[in-house]
Amino acid sequence: MNKKISVTQKSEGREFIVSAEIISLGGDLLLVITGGKAHIGSVSISQYHKDKNDPNRMTTTTSTIAVLGEKEEIITRDIAAFVSEKTAKNTAVIAGMHWDLMSKPELLKIYELLEELKIKIIKNLKEE
Repeated sequence: MNKKISVTQKSEGREFIVSAEIISLGGDLLLVITGGKAHIGSVSISQYHKDKNDPNRMTTTTSTIAVLGEKEEIITRDIAAFVSEKTAKNTAVIAGMHWDLMSKPELLKIYELLEELKIKIIKNLKEE
């Protein structure tokens, strides 16, 4: 299963699109999140496993690596943990997004888009 989904929003005359490509790797998931000028900014992997302190409880553990100077680690960590928890699958997220000269309100719009994209990812995965 490979799917590509997108969310779009206009702000101050500019259009912002963030996209996720969902790739199934056996029982695991790989998500590639892009927007604006795509690149690799950060990679996070969330492992779904039994809690070491309570074997009756499942949890996720997330590891992240970011390219120096990039800021996507917050995005990849959040989305990897969220998707792993909701799907009970190990999940890797690669993200890189760049738009020139963004205002603070525009940056906040991007975070809103990413929240919307997370929900859309889960809905798409549940439709299978």
